[in-house]
Amino acid sequence: MIPDNSNIYLETSGLNYLTNNYSWKDGKATRIFHALKGTKFYISPITIWEILLTSDESKKEKIIFYAQNLCYSKLINSPSEFIINYILSGCPIRENKYDFHTKLDLGKTWLDLSENTAKTFVFDKDLLNEKTKLIRTTFKNINKYIEDLGIINPNDIESRKFQLWLNDLIRADKDYEFLPDRERQRRKLALLLIFFLLCAEADFDKTPITSFWNKLGISSTNDRMLYVINNLYNLVHTGPFALMSEMGMLQLEEGGKSNRGIYLDILHSIYLTYTNMFWTNDSHFKRMQESDKHVIYNRIVYLQEIDIFTARKIEISDEKIIK
Repeated sequence: MIPDNSNIYLETSGLNYLTNNYSWKDGKATRIFHALKGTKFYISPITIWEILLTSDESKKEKIIFYAQNLCYSKLINSPSEFIINYILSGCPIRENKYDFHTKLDLGKTWLDLSENTAKTFVFDKDLLNEKTKLIRTTFKNINKYIEDLGIINPNDIESRKFQLWLNDLIRADKDYEFLPDRERQRRKLALLLIFFLLCAEADFDKTPITSFWNKLGISSTNDRMLYVINNLYNLVHTGPFALMSEMGMLQLEEGGKSNRGIYLDILHSIYLTYTNMFWTNDSHFKRMQESDKHVIYNRIVYLQEIDIFTARKIEISDEKIIK
């Protein structure tokens, strides 16, 4: 069953699954029932942006309305916020608990929408289209670099140069010569993610990362990467980037392709660390659950494999749903 005081993360495919199979009244009843036991259903800024990227307006509004009725009124941190908090706390092996609700402007908007479900997101259409186009292009390029890590000799010249650069970086590891090939590849992927997310600010809202680098007075992407190598290299081995790179490795081992792109799957995987359960309908996360790489993967719940019998509550036991 769902333990009391659980924080449940709804990855976007999980939210879509519930929206397609249950009414908003089901969602509202579920939220109220579990709120009495201290349990909250969370979505993130990533989830919101994925919804906003939906081209079908009717489908988009249906998902938003369902989320307004099921999910907690505060958004969980963005990946950038979690990463910066992790760095500022000294990159510990185990983080202390802290208020993990986003400080981004999107969080204020979501709070307003949650308190008044008659409202929805209102954006300047041209500005939204411009931003979504930029996001799609950026993430598509990152997907290509990640996917090319699974190829020994990529056809693309830039990808080959990038891989050679990553190879040079991980050779700085004192145990490089003794590393298995897979671990070398995982560390390369961790460095790639650090480069794009932490140094090049490839998140939906880069405010936390920009603020972090502004305080250090470092603006160049390459200079930022050099700072990481000299001062924060532990990020390759522990914390969010270690987990996200493992998620990426599992996908690369399957061929590296994803309907929405491997980079988005990797960004979502950060929430495994900060919540008690991770609800999804994405087969990549299902395979992550089935792997024996880390006990934390037991937090993944693949929604297609469970039955939900009632509109009043959703209960999960080890074997079945309890009505």
